[in-house]
Amino acid sequence: IQAVQAGFVAVVPDQFGFGRRRDFDFEKTIPGSSDSSQHPSMYLTHLGRTMAGLRLFDALRMLDLMEKMEEIQSDHIGVVGISCGGFIASLVAGVDPRIKAACISGFLNEFRRSILAMHQSVDHFVAGLGKQIEMLDLAGLIAPRPLLMESGTRDTEFPIGASRRIVENLQELYGLLGAPERFTADIFSGDHEFSGRQTWEFFQKWLASEGDEAAP
Repeated sequence: IQAVQAGFVAVVPDQFGFGRRRDFDFEKTIPGSSDSSQHPSMYLTHLGRTMAGLRLFDALRMLDLMEKMEEIQSDHIGVVGISCGGFIASLVAGVDPRIKAACISGFLNEFRRSILAMHQSVDHFVAGLGKQIEMLDLAGLIAPRPLLMESGTRDTEFPIGASRRIVENLQELYGLLGAPERFTADIFSGDHEFSGRQTWEFFQKWLASEGDEAAP
């Protein structure tokens, strides 16, 4: 709703395991279960796949569809996500250059300080990923395209100390790439939540067509 109010066309998919793509029948068999991703994630693991991979595939196919929609400027597409949505936003922005700007909220941190340090939904995990990269590397794939990172100072799932280190590292990376102005960090007083204080101005700035005041 905020995106539409700011003048953008918003495409809001139901990620697998959420909304209409939840397995409600299975959840009824587990009293007190609140993790809608648990069963589909384990099912995918049994088949040698991952929830993150399926959601990334969905996002890439969504981009294919968006390119064909008349109301969307296909060369001015951004992505925003929070928590596990921030994970998927990091992946799709990192691997697909059709994403021209990204806002990652409540996610960029360190594996050992966040998802490995406490109970987390299984959809945050990809077998072998921790041997190859850190969260910083995911964000680095987006550079030098514009990136806005949001982190709440009271976020207990992705602690602010590690998030601040990511900010410092990304500032250094964007500086080395000659694009320091393309990285912005919003460290706000809040919990594990979406801020939005700078989000829509950020996208207005980086997605606006040449000569336009706003990016529809």
